[in-house]
Amino acid sequence: AFLATVSHEIRTPLNGVLGLARLLQAAEGDDPRRAQYVDHLAAAAESLNEIVSNVLDLSKIEAGHLELEKIEFDLHALTEASFEGCAALGRERGLDMRIDISPGLPRLVIGDSVRVRQILANFLVNALKFTERGGIRLSVAPAGPDRVRFSVQDTGIGVPRDLQTRLFRPFAQADDSTTRRFGGTGLGLSICRELAARMDGSVGVDSDGATGSTFWANLALPTSLTVDDTATRRRIPIAQLCPLAGQRLLVAEDNPVNRLIIGALLQRLGAEVIEAEDGEQAVAIARAEGHRLDGVLMDLHMPKVDGLEATALLRGDPATARLPIHAFTAAVLDQERQAALAAGMNGFIAKPVDEAEVIRVLGRS
Repeated sequence: AFLATVSHEIRTPLNGVLGLARLLQAAEGDDPRRAQYVDHLAAAAESLNEIVSNVLDLSKIEAGHLELEKIEFDLHALTEASFEGCAALGRERGLDMRIDISPGLPRLVIGDSVRVRQILANFLVNALKFTERGGIRLSVAPAGPDRVRFSVQDTGIGVPRDLQTRLFRPFAQADDSTTRRFGGTGLGLSICRELAARMDGSVGVDSDGATGSTFWANLALPTSLTVDDTATRRRIPIAQLCPLAGQRLLVAEDNPVNRLIIGALLQRLGAEVIEAEDGEQAVAIARAEGHRLDGVLMDLHMPKVDGLEATALLRGDPATARLPIHAFTAAVLDQERQAALAAGMNGFIAKPVDEAEVIRVLGRS
């Protein structure tokens, strides 16, 4: 039943991607519907990517291969960024979107910011999906020593009591009736539960079954010992924090569509881009460029010379031994990542490409 549901959920956005692409092909250059087609195309692609990411995350969790980071991050900034990512859409639909960050909430904490944001995004997206009128409130407050409680309250359709006890279980929504009503594969919330458990926490939902819901997560996020004594720690546009202007980057990728996408993104962020179609070209270009090159994005699977071999060759050359090389890959298995690190790669940029991740990785090269 689960495989049938996942197959259906994948086919739905995939059909949208294909259909909208054909509509764009047929549309004239001045057709006012082109912008609408592009918006819907992006939404369908995001939906497809979310499904695939959830399946991969769950497989990692079940195999015991999901590792969480423990790094310092700005909890206030993360909360605000997570909220603003959904608030604009909610306001467009006439919803009252509010955020409440407790004055006693520590700003700097230790944990996995990506996974905390994943939980918040899941709660907020679900609230948007099922709230047609009224509003949504995101609240964050201390929940004891080194613990934080996140809650997303909505005025939507509510969660029936019989579903509340199993909503966070894997594949809970594989049942046809709940899938039709609540949408999706049911993986997102089960992943949230597993992520929370790995942060020594828990998740849950409070609802009377008819007039809204409150989804909450109680997580262990130790306060950082770093003293935040400056008045300048504020949200700054990410492009200002990690500008790529002036960087000369080599993209080694055999797929022309992927080269087009990452190349256009890097150029928009201010970088100068050189392209290679395989590892052999990448090695030749990197050696010719020498110190003029600031970094390489290297696909792992390429013809002639693959990314691992190309990296090893560059590491063995004194002229390129210290050149930052990042895997640009759809590979998600731990053994592939370990092989990349063993070959001498410095980091990873995942496909489908995420702009914030590109800036974060390349901005520290």
